[in-house]
Amino acid sequence: MKYDGYDQSAKAQFDALAEALKPDFRRDFEREKKQIRQLAEVEIVRRYYHQRGVAEYGLREDACVARAIEVLQHPDEYRRILQPAPNKK
Repeated sequence: MKYDGYDQSAKAQFDALAEALKPDFRRDFEREKKQIRQLAEVEIVRRYYHQRGVAEYGLREDACVARAIEVLQHPDEYRRILQPAPNKK
């Protein structure tokens, strides 16, 4: 790499910066592994099971659906949720 007009003392800084800016694909892959896996799974489901499969797959990870199932499995909590709130005057 040429450093036109720059002193040799700046060369080490330029080299360090160039090294820091090099992409580290292994690190990036590890950091984003979960998202990459989810995207790949959705594409596989879409390929073989179309929109319905993607919708069903999406429900597996849905926090609202998980909470609804939990409430439905506990009748006392279900009834408590359906009770109207007391009037505050």
